[in-house]
This record gives sequence, C-alpha cells and structure tokens, in this order.
Amino acid sequence: FIETAGKDFLALFATDPRQQRMHVIMSNAALSEETGAWLAESNAELWRVFLRLAERAGEANLLTDELTPEEVAVSLMVMMGGLLNEWRRRDKAFDLAQLGAKLLHHHIMSLRRIPPS
Repeated sequence: FIETAGKDFLALFATDPRQQRMHVIMSNAALSEETGAWLAESNAELWRVFLRLAERAGEANLLTDELTPEEVAVSLMVMMGGLLNEWRRRDKAFDLAQLGAKLLHHHIMSLRRIPPS
C-alpha cells in the first residue's frame, strides 16, 4: 500500500506546480503560529499513518526484526521528505516519478522481513 500510494504521490507532485509551490512555501517560509501548528499536525498525522501501517506489518510478521515500527515510520518520513527536497534543490535534475519510485521500492524492500531459506 505505501509503495503504490508513494509512487502515485510522486508522479502527481512532479507534474503539479501548485503542490510544488506549496512545498516550497511550507519548507522555507517563516510560518505564522497558526500555519506552523497546521503543518506540525499534518506531519504528525502522516507519521501516525506510517506508524499504524508499520505496526500492522509487524503484527503480520512482515517487518524486518532490525527496526521497530517507530523507526520504520521515521525512515519513511525521511525518505519522502529527503527525496522531494533533493529534487527541488537540484532544480528537478532527475525524473522524480521514475527515480523516486525505484528508490521507494528499494527502501520498502529493505524494511521487509527476509523469509528463511
């Protein structure tokens, strides 16, 4: 689910100038108290979604033993945020949808439990 939703999001973000502008504003601007609180709550909600999905994967014995669900949620936040920021910082020098999907796939694969041989 995370991989499919992430790929869809990256493809949309790469082609939607409004979302890109909003990301720049939210990343760089001195936010008002109200806007800052909204952004903090939005980020917290996304983290809670990632955490719930990681907890479910753990309960289903699909999650690597090397990370806790909390650590998985952080890794997903860092992966997506870092990817968007690097794409913007490099002036869209790479295909966000294509390379982002590839990197996201490899990242998610690294979070999965390896079945015994």
